[in-house]
Amino acid sequence: MDDNTEAAIVKQLEAVWGDSLQGVILFGSQAKGNSRPFSDTDLGVLLKEKVSPKEIWDTAQDVAAMLKCDVDLIDLKTASTVLQKEIIAYGRWLSKPDTFACDLFEVHVMSFYQQLQFERSGIIEDIKKRITNDG
Repeated sequence: MDDNTEAAIVKQLEAVWGDSLQGVILFGSQAKGNSRPFSDTDLGVLLKEKVSPKEIWDTAQDVAAMLKCDVDLIDLKTASTVLQKEIIAYGRWLSKPDTFACDLFEVHVMSFYQQLQFERSGIIEDIKKRITNDG
């Protein structure tokens, strides 16, 4: 994805959410650089205010029309902890109008993810033992 396309995405999202838009992150194959001609575009938005799933979906459709490809748009605050971690680990911020909010989001996600890993470590160990004993 070229810089002009990235700038157009950010501009369109800024037009929708204005000052509520704290950050835009590209993830998935487009961010990893292994997209194909018919790959979709995966985007996450960090917003000050809560927005409805319909508003997210409508905005995704508008961005898709501009890009002429499918768009998955994720409200980062409502995504699962595992998805949030994957997005910040492998994604690339296109815009950080509120750098502090974006950085704080990343710190919170990693903290919550570490807690999740700790809480489910016993379950994971049990599964590993069963697989080893059965195999």
